[in-house]
Amino acid sequence: MPDNHMGLDEALEYVKTLTEDQQKIFELAFVAGMSKQAQSSVDRAVNGITKHYTAGWNAALDLIAFKLIDEFKTAFGDDTLAGIAIWIKEQKK
Repeated sequence: MPDNHMGLDEALEYVKTLTEDQQKIFELAFVAGMSKQAQSSVDRAVNGITKHYTAGWNAALDLIAFKLIDEFKTAFGDDTLAGIAIWIKEQKK
């Protein structure tokens, strides 16, 4: 098969010139290639989602730690709040 890219019509014409065994091999290779492309697309999407999820998780933990120290000053001592805030920040991914 030539190295250049073919259009759909050209590919269909090419397949017609192959023997039955060659057509089966072509079909298997085509399906494997499409499968690989689909898996690559899914992997890229999942990696993008994971990156954004992690950033959001970490930002939420920072916000919680800040609010804890700011809003509970009268309920707990500074050392206790700082310790809890440190523990919360350690939960980052």
